[in-house]
Amino acid sequence: MSYTVSQLVTNTREMMDAANSSRWTDAFITTVLGIVQSREYSGILGANPYYRFATRSVSTDSDGLIPYTDLNGSSGDTAETLYRILAIADGFTVYRQTEFRSVPLATQTNYDSPYQRLWYDAGSNIQILPVSSNLALTITVSYTPPRPDQLSASSVTVDFPDGHEVILWLEAAAMLLEKGGAESEAADRMRTMANLERQQMYQDITRRAARPTYFGYPDLAAEWGGMGMW
Repeated sequence: MSYTVSQLVTNTREMMDAANSSRWTDAFITTVLGIVQSREYSGILGANPYYRFATRSVSTDSDGLIPYTDLNGSSGDTAETLYRILAIADGFTVYRQTEFRSVPLATQTNYDSPYQRLWYDAGSNIQILPVSSNLALTITVSYTPPRPDQLSASSVTVDFPDGHEVILWLEAAAMLLEKGGAESEAADRMRTMANLERQQMYQDITRRAARPTYFGYPDLAAEWGGMGMW
């Protein structure tokens, strides 16, 4: 089932045997749940980069740059925050990632190649090569949903893999009980329980079809005999 922020806060309190305690405010518990959910989504998208998947239609500026903020989607309770770039394409060519140190003069020497289109991480931006102004691109990304502490109300449902929400209140309870070393033994037990559930969650989300998973190479089979055009 899906859980609201309020339900997660209540379950976290119950897990800590603190249902009637005033030691932790709901606001603070919600903040900790936000930290936990954000951290867990890093693992989720590591296990399955396509679990939260979207495409963005963007254009370069006069310097061939695209701000990373352009790769976020929607806003508020349905916000989609960039996690990883999965592919960049212009409709004909898939751009390959490189590093600035490999092409340090590319933006100054009018770099061009009939075989390769490149991009690299340039701080707050993506640098597209060759430098092209107002170039329309489709960028496919994975993204993270809003944290519990970013949602507009405690009645809003928190985005998390269905059936595995127990990880959130176990990890939040462990973090809260660890404060000051007051309940470190109980916190360790909860983290062990959360890790067991996490391994099951990864199994569930990594393979969502019956087809077995194969090891794959990052290049194209068509290029194994020489340089091919994308």
